[in-house]
Amino acid sequence: MTAPSPAEAVLYSALGLAALALGGALGAPLRLVLERHLSRRGLLVANTLAALVLGLSMGLPTANLLVERHLLGAAMLLGAALVSGFCLALGTWSTVAGWTADAVLASRWGEAARTWAAHLGLGLAAVIGGWGAGHALSAALG
Repeated sequence: MTAPSPAEAVLYSALGLAALALGGALGAPLRLVLERHLSRRGLLVANTLAALVLGLSMGLPTANLLVERHLLGAAMLLGAALVSGFCLALGTWSTVAGWTADAVLASRWGEAARTWAAHLGLGLAAVIGGWGAGHALSAALG
């Protein structure tokens, strides 16, 4: 495996940042649409979808590939940056934390517990399901 030249490394870094920004530019509006149409449940859908996409991307064969040339590695890096930007912008745990803090401060302990249980439970199930689907897709593709 050959190392990229300094110029290629700068180019790959710039492309990685652009892919991260593009992913964010796709994820944030989707979250906004979900929240506008589904209110508080829209955030639950967004967080669950983000977890599913991350799980799927982790289950795909990229971790098992042997990178013989740095160009393939760069393509994988760009794909990971795109997925990461999308999922980071789509899911927003800070809003969940804010809602929970508001519920706790108002002594609505059951609401706080249900909020975290729903987001964490569905998120965990989505990551595991996505990871399994990624492995199944990897096996089906050979």
